[in-house]
Order: sequence, then structure tokens, then C-alpha cells
Amino acid sequence: MTIKQFAWRFYGIIGALTACLFGSVTYAMFTDDAPVQGVVVAGDFDISLRALTWSSPTQGTSGSGVDSLAYASLGGGDQLIVDQQIDATLVGDNLDFVMTVTWAGLPSGAVTGWFIADAGHQQVLPESGTAAMGEQLSPSGLVSDGTTTWHLIITVTMPDSLGVYADPASPPQEDELSLGIITVTANQVRG
Repeated sequence: MTIKQFAWRFYGIIGALTACLFGSVTYAMFTDDAPVQGVVVAGDFDISLRALTWSSPTQGTSGSGVDSLAYASLGGGDQLIVDQQIDATLVGDNLDFVMTVTWAGLPSGAVTGWFIADAGHQQVLPESGTAAMGEQLSPSGLVSDGTTTWHLIITVTMPDSLGVYADPASPPQEDELSLGIITVTANQVRG
């Protein structure tokens, strides 16, 4: 190594150390601590989708998972019940949230509704009946700190315009029905 190469490396090391020193001094000069008066609120809010099951009491069929719905045979007047398990985590003070379920793409005239059930499948919100698609429900008062398991039960009665399938084992092959997309939304709100 030549003296010239050594000098350049030496100056490079000195320059890097100088930059670190001034950066530390600058950081120390521009940081500060101050007491905060009032309440500081922090927490954890998380919704996780778990198992999905479905059944059609009028057809006597059921399945697990979204993919198995492709094999459902539904006609006019048939009922479809979808059970989407969710885990809600709420940790901290002043945490509330609202949930909404929508189902875009259902056939025109389908009768729909949804409700929230506890882990034992007992309905908790609304207390009776069903909420309309898009209606907000606020289950957060039902949760203490930690994770709670709920079931979103969604009911759909197919419109008579779909026709009637007399034999669920052999529906007409040309009548494919797209059920669209179920959207579950949870938004944190001020408690």
C-alpha cells in the first residue's frame, strides 16, 4: 500500500468518525422529554378471519371453506347459511369498533341478513332477528382485554326467480350461479 492510498483511507475513516460525532451531537440537541398531562391511551386492535362453514338446510348440504361453496346446488327459495368465525383482539383503554357485512353480487331479490354469535353459536347482536347487509353492529362492549371468538352468521334466501331444483344431487348444469364476494369490515371508533 502506498502512502497516498494510506492517506485516503485514513481521511475516509476520520471523515466517517466526524460525521458520526456530529450526527450524535445533533440528535442530542434536537430531542427532548416533557411530562404529559391527561390520559395516554394505547392498545391493540386486530380482527382475524378463521374457519368458514356453510349449510343449506333446504338442500340438506353443507361444507367447509369457500372453495366447497362451488359444489352447492341452490334454487329459488333455498336458504344458505354462512358461518364465518373471527377472532377479535382488543387490548387497552377506550377501544370500540363497529362491524359491517356486505355481500356484493347476490342475485336480485335475495333476502339477506346477518348477526353476531358467541363461540357457542348463541346470538348476541342484534338480540333477535338479523341486521341488514351494510348495517353496523358494535360488539366491542362484549369484549374484555384479550381475544374473543365470534361467529358472523350470514343468511341468504335465494329468490324464486332462480327456479326450483327438485333433486339437489342433479341440478341443471347450464345454470351456474355466481354468489359474489362477502366483505367483513371492522373499524375502530372512539369509545
